[in-house]
Amino acid sequence: MVALPGGDELTAQLTAPGSAPPVAAEPSPLLPDFFYTSDWGLPVLAGVVGLLALIAAAFVLAAPKGTWLRGRLDPAAQPGFVTRCSRPGAAGTPGMCLYERRIENADLTVRFPSEWLTGWRAVNDGIAKLIGALKAGS
Repeated sequence: MVALPGGDELTAQLTAPGSAPPVAAEPSPLLPDFFYTSDWGLPVLAGVVGLLALIAAAFVLAAPKGTWLRGRLDPAAQPGFVTRCSRPGAAGTPGMCLYERRIENADLTVRFPSEWLTGWRAVNDGIAKLIGALKAGS
């Protein structure tokens, strides 16, 4: 042991090749004493770790099945209906939304009140009909 400035101490331990390192005097504070003193401690711990591994494997295997739900919950993942909207103004100006889409060489912008977003499926269907009529007329 060597004393260092500031009251710290430096210690070193030497072990011969092939000998086991010394065992810690006290158990880890991460687990209760039950796991160290009982005959069932380690099997219970192994069972819990195994159960967690099975749950993790179930999540990994179920992930491809859950991607459809993620796509339905995320409005930005909806390829058919993504809008940019402003909020209603203080002076009574209504909030407006812009739906932008590129059709071949033309850029289409549809502007509608943000109140219509409560029935966004009907708005999306109406825009699809409008686009169909524009394509048919060309």
